[in-house]
Amino acid sequence: MPTSNDPPPWDEIDDAEPSQEELAEAAQLARALDRGTASAPLPEDALEAAALLSVVHEPTLGDERAGAIFEGLQPALDKRRERSTAQRRGLWLWWLGTALGAAALLLYVQVNDPSSPEPVGPGPVSAVLPAPSVRLLEAQAALLAEGTEEHAEAFEREMSLYRVRVLAALEER
Repeated sequence: MPTSNDPPPWDEIDDAEPSQEELAEAAQLARALDRGTASAPLPEDALEAAALLSVVHEPTLGDERAGAIFEGLQPALDKRRERSTAQRRGLWLWWLGTALGAAALLLYVQVNDPSSPEPVGPGPVSAVLPAPSVRLLEAQAALLAEGTEEHAEAFEREMSLYRVRVLAALEER
């Protein structure tokens, strides 16, 4: 097996004159390299080798060819730029929506937390007032129906007891 330092096996190279087919292929290849396109299918390995040789002989890209390549790439670059802008906008909107959703969820949990001793939020907290007793309601009904002094005194007695309970409930809040 030959190594990279061994000379190529010159005796295996065919030194015979090229055939008409090989000459026609070479002419097609030359035309394809000059024009940049081929009219007939060409061997891929020959195209690659010829392209490599043309770059080796002329390593710089001419201004005309560079401009043509850039013009060919410009629409793709513009589409990519537009797509990346839209993707960034979509990403920002997604993050903003996620943050707002999380904030709304935390606020909902905080406000509706049953273990919270007092509701969260601005303003005074309303106190739960005691319901009037049956005796107070009966005294009020009797006072309105008959209107005697005795019924008025009974109503005032029941009302003063109810006021004490209301004031106690207000002080607790």
